Amino acid sequence: MNYYIRRKQVIITRLLTMCAAMLLTITLSTPALGANSRGQQSVDELLHELDDVVAHKSQYVNARLRAIKKLDGQIKASRDTHEKLDLYNQLYTQLNSFNADSAMLTAQRWLALARRAGDRNSQRCAELSLAETYSKSGMFKEATDITHHIQQEQPMPQLNTFLYHVLRSTYDYMMEFSINPTQTARYKQQADHFRDTILTLYQPSSRTYAIVKAGEYNEHKQPQRALQLLKRFLGGRDTTAVYDPIFTYTVAETYMLKGDTENAKRYLLYSAIDDLKKGTREYLSLIKISLLLYNEGDIGRAYTYFQTCLDDAQASNSRLRIIEILRIFPEVNKAYQQKISNQRLREHLFLGFISLLSVALLTGLVVIYRSIKRQKELNLQLRQSNDELMRAYHAVTENSRVKEVYIGRYMTQCSAYIDKLAQYRSSLIKIINTGVVKDLVAKIRSTIDLDDELKEFYTNFDETFLHLFPTFVADFNSLLQPQCHIVLKKEGQLNTELRIFALIRLGITDSVRIAQSLRYSVTTIYNYRTRTRNKALGDRNEFEARVMEIGKIKE
Repeated sequence: MNYYIRRKQVIITRLLTMCAAMLLTITLSTPALGANSRGQQSVDELLHELDDVVAHKSQYVNARLRAIKKLDGQIKASRDTHEKLDLYNQLYTQLNSFNADSAMLTAQRWLALARRAGDRNSQRCAELSLAETYSKSGMFKEATDITHHIQQEQPMPQLNTFLYHVLRSTYDYMMEFSINPTQTARYKQQADHFRDTILTLYQPSSRTYAIVKAGEYNEHKQPQRALQLLKRFLGGRDTTAVYDPIFTYTVAETYMLKGDTENAKRYLLYSAIDDLKKGTREYLSLIKISLLLYNEGDIGRAYTYFQTCLDDAQASNSRLRIIEILRIFPEVNKAYQQKISNQRLREHLFLGFISLLSVALLTGLVVIYRSIKRQKELNLQLRQSNDELMRAYHAVTENSRVKEVYIGRYMTQCSAYIDKLAQYRSSLIKIINTGVVKDLVAKIRSTIDLDDELKEFYTNFDETFLHLFPTFVADFNSLLQPQCHIVLKKEGQLNTELRIFALIRLGITDSVRIAQSLRYSVTTIYNYRTRTRNKALGDRNEFEARVMEIGKIKE
């Protein structure tokens, strides 16, 4: 809180010169939500907003740098001393809490110009600004020398608030960094004295009075009284208080003393967001919220915020703030590194688990591949077995079909022969009954009937065989050389050569049996077979085997 009290140096001579800077910072700090939403947002929502502000911090810093560059250019271009003094005042306001070295240099130039111009009011204002910068840089002797010198001279009433704020801030810093208990107690007594003096300079209805008085209540462990005082500026029509980082920091400190961590975090987040949006580099809110998050175990976010605080403190050359951050940061950094180490360990364990899982998966894939391969082999064997069964089935079917046809033809032929024998016997009996022996002998010696029967036998064989194998002639010719193809004299009637190989197709391969069936000599049958094999297209030794495949059902 002491830091923000030091920032609240409201002096009359700066009111007009700060208007432009205030307009810029209000523009930057005003959030998208309406003012009435302040105090109603959840901590998680505000943390996400702060994350976004931290991520885009450079754009707010760049806006502050542009304002500083513009003022610096105006100072160089100005030829009017009073205008320059006013511009130095504005430039110091921009550099204060942004870059301590530049602020100190600006205050020195401002003081030198004020002395040359003989402007006593500007001189005192520049001296107090320089003392303020010395104080924040740890140059306490130089700061107290200036303030004691001003106190000894005739004070200017319009600068009293600025003077006592600088005195209060200086002794607060000295108390905070003192290592001697006696000196610490003396510095605290002086800081309390100047705080009481400040309270006499403000109206009890003013916000600055409420901030300083609430700090006093909090110091005496009376947060309820401090909160009653601060609540007058919350929820009313005047919404500027909830966008004032000094005010919201004081509210957060009060809630923390009450034990209301949720509201304390909410108002600390408001203060940190507004500080960063103004491009401020020296602050307390982000440090405090970082510490809270660290204690709650949110190490990653706490580390990011602490790193931001350290970067800003180094960029602003705020030596005391750097020391303050470095008191805490090593512990946070150690916890963060431990978290990273644990995270890496978990990643390694997870990677090991994934590796084992990958090995198991690979093993499973090998087993599955082998199973699939074995299944394919079994399927191949099954198909081969099925093919064999189908071939056997086709052979049985073919044999059955041939047998059916031949049985039918055989029964018909036998019946016809029986009828013919019966007729032949009847004719012989009639001749015997007439007693004409000459006629009987002539009948017995007659060969006409045998020739007819043989011709009929050939006809029946041809019809039956071509019925079973309708493409036999064409298939047989395909096995012969083109010039040796057989052309039938009569459709449906085979020649001797075709009948021989028709019997071979039916499985009668013995020449003796073929000769008996066709009533030819064995020599004739042999000659036919040899002559036909010599006409074969391809290997003559495989000719008859290929003939036996004619008409078979294809698998």
